Amino acid sequence: MSNLFNLPFSFSIYSQTLKNLLQHRINIQLNSNEDKWSEKAIKGLIKRLTKTSMIDDLQTALDSKNSETRCVTISRDAQNKLVEPNPSSTVRKAFNDITPVVAFCRIWRWPDLNTHLELRPIKTCSYAFQHEKDQICVNPYHYEQVVAPCKEYILAICCVSLNTETV
Repeated sequence: MSNLFNLPFSFSIYSQTLKNLLQHRINIQLNSNEDKWSEKAIKGLIKRLTKTSMIDDLQTALDSKNSETRCVTISRDAQNKLVEPNPSSTVRKAFNDITPVVAFCRIWRWPDLNTHLELRPIKTCSYAFQHEKDQICVNPYHYEQVVAPCKEYILAICCVSLNTETV
């Protein structure tokens, strides 16, 4: 199982896997800082997935856009080393404390995601980041985006304001 890059599969499979995972990214401009950052994050994820079946499970989830897929887990200890902050000043949502769950949900589902507070795990996810287990699930389809309370408040004020202007 050991090879030059310490991957659980051969380099040719790695190259194809990377290509497949990259094509599922949302709102990424090629050759931008966001493109380079997301590619680096995905490469780091591939290195940390210890079983080829996890990569297959991730590809299945991304292809089907289905939450009824298996958990794709990484070590909770490894999560701090997996994703570096996005150095781009043009990217609105770059922080120093980004978690892999937020990063991959942003890359593959919600580019406007700000923090883990805007995520809720689905009930069937056994390794959601809130469970405090040794492994965390980074399957983006095992999370739902929730509207942050401040966004709801602003939206409510705007709606009330619009309704009173038309009366």
